[in-house]
Amino acid sequence: MSLAKIKILYIVYASILVMAFLSGILISKTMTTEHNSPHVEGILWPDPPLIKPLQLNNQYGETFTLDNFKNTWSLVFFGFANCPDICPMSLQAMTKAAKALRLESGSDLALQTVFISVDPERDTLSNLAKYASYFSKDLIAVTGTTDELKAVARSFNTLFMKIDEVGDDYTIEHSSGIFFIDPSGHMASVLTPPHNSLQITERFQNILSFYQGIYDE
Repeated sequence: MSLAKIKILYIVYASILVMAFLSGILISKTMTTEHNSPHVEGILWPDPPLIKPLQLNNQYGETFTLDNFKNTWSLVFFGFANCPDICPMSLQAMTKAAKALRLESGSDLALQTVFISVDPERDTLSNLAKYASYFSKDLIAVTGTTDELKAVARSFNTLFMKIDEVGDDYTIEHSSGIFFIDPSGHMASVLTPPHNSLQITERFQNILSFYQGIYDE
């Protein structure tokens, strides 16, 4: 298959995901209206899907599974270390937002940031450890085999594709949303790019307020 056809196929898949996300926004408006929470209209995933079982490895060689998403809020981003722009910008915004949220909430907030590398060929665990340290000591960087990563991507309703370039060089086309995972392992929301820390912080605060309102009912 030619490079042009691959890129067209990727664009089609990405368009389908965007359409699904926009449909979710329309449904979530109805859902949030029922809870009288206008500040979260259009940001909550309707009937939040549960992340499926997964098995990856973090930058320290430790197993990372579905259990790592339990009992804590998570901000998750898919990308790769050689990504020239959207990945470092998004990770910087995500870790900055998490730091601000922890400072504001103190020790009461359980929140982790997770970077899932979809380039296992180049992003070894040692490379991921060095890369993650550029952004935050708390950033969890994980990866796995290509098949494992494809399964995780399907669970998150996202995608990635290796695109061959000149010679042995290649890049990775990937969706660039930031996923908000609740402490039970459900996908509460997705924030599309471009990302900035204030936007991420505001999104999280609105989601958290909505969840607390439900628990208090």
